[in-house]
Amino acid sequence: AAARESWERSARAELAGRAGEVRALVDGILGEIALGRPLAEPARARAHALEGRLRDRIRAGRLAREPLMTAAMRARERGVDVLLLDDLEGELPERFDMRRAAIRLAAACDDAVERMTVRVLPAGRATVVSLVVDGSPVLLSQEDAAENH
Repeated sequence: AAARESWERSARAELAGRAGEVRALVDGILGEIALGRPLAEPARARAHALEGRLRDRIRAGRLAREPLMTAAMRARERGVDVLLLDDLEGELPERFDMRRAAIRLAAACDDAVERMTVRVLPAGRATVVSLVVDGSPVLLSQEDAAENH
């Protein structure tokens, strides 16, 4: 009973923390929407970017890290359609450094003009992360983001 109660307290604290993060992201734009006036273009772009950021928190998994999240937000605010997906069940390959990959992917966000898709691929492939920027594919292999690279 004590273990279950401890687990429930921990789960509630985690939920409260995540709710606070979401609130910090959206409070400003929701306040503008609540005024009932049409949003100016910069606010509309910010709302669209925030929608993408919230979706990332659900489906981006290992990609939901800095500096990629901030770069994706900037790209969305410029009107770039950014999609971040994590389709890998289980662990990344041992030598793959997601921190290093996130830095490379963030730089690609800065170059995107229309559309960017980043996907952590399912296990068993030579390519760990696929990246398509404005129709041009770029593949990140284990070697591209190796810890000793």
